[in-house]
Amino acid sequence: MKRILGICAVLTALIALTVPVLAQDADDSHQQGDRDGARRNGHGQRQARLSSEDQQRFDSYYSRWLGYRRTNNRDEIVNMEKRMRDVMSRNNIPSDVPFDEIASGR
Repeated sequence: MKRILGICAVLTALIALTVPVLAQDADDSHQQGDRDGARRNGHGQRQARLSSEDQQRFDSYYSRWLGYRRTNNRDEIVNMEKRMRDVMSRNNIPSDVPFDEIASGR
């Protein structure tokens, strides 16, 4: 019984020492990624900024897409989604990134 308690105590001590070290490493990696100036999307992936021309184009599509959603104009909704996805594809932005994370919000 004493042997089992001793083993549990050693394992508990090892875990207590290891967890803070692992947490610090994860925090350091996160901070390093933020220092390089890259923008991160909601999925934690690095994302390059759009050129001003592509950003304006995307924002225009996004604005129209929102309007078409309000009026339930399905054909134009699909059309704007295709155009936004074309811009995303050209800029290597994954297709699962939500449109509002790309729109500039102006």
